[in-house]
Amino acid sequence: MKIFCIGINKTATTSLLNSWKILGYDKICSPMKLNNLDVSMAAFEGKYKVIFDLIDNYDCFKDRPFNTNKLYKVLDKHVPDSKFILTVRDTEEWWDSVSRWLTNRNGRSFDSETDKLLRIEIYKRHFETNEFTKESFVKYYEDYNNEVREYFKGNPNFLEMNICGGDSWDLLCPFLEKEIPNKPFPMANVNK
Repeated sequence: MKIFCIGINKTATTSLLNSWKILGYDKICSPMKLNNLDVSMAAFEGKYKVIFDLIDNYDCFKDRPFNTNKLYKVLDKHVPDSKFILTVRDTEEWWDSVSRWLTNRNGRSFDSETDKLLRIEIYKRHFETNEFTKESFVKYYEDYNNEVREYFKGNPNFLEMNICGGDSWDLLCPFLEKEIPNKPFPMANVNK
């Protein structure tokens, strides 16, 4: 079984990744383990062979490229019986988190101004816009979530989670057919 987190970045996707580790999944594919730019560009350009080549080596997948370019539709057909998890959060909270991340208002330092601009360009490409504005980003975020919900409507292999809103083991474990661990649900990258 393959598990794809198809939530947009900054919707507690890292918390979900950490929950997979607690549940015993160890073959996890995330941007931190890949040449993120190359794989993301392949997804942006519809060159799915690069992505298909990764799938055999992992069980769980999160963030870019798996949440780009309506890739969930391709993955649903290419890897039958996979599980898909849409992570969401309040739209205003999401925008605040994304804008802080991209403009370096989160206390982290970028290697350079060029690195910061590259991040913004990747997000713009992902969100299919030429503008780095709240309106364009929020429109993509809301449209994407609604399209995913509509595509998977009634599909038992689909789960929507609002981890930031309190969703946790009691929702995730039955979906993955796992026992609820005797540990708190992990919360990563929480804004202080």
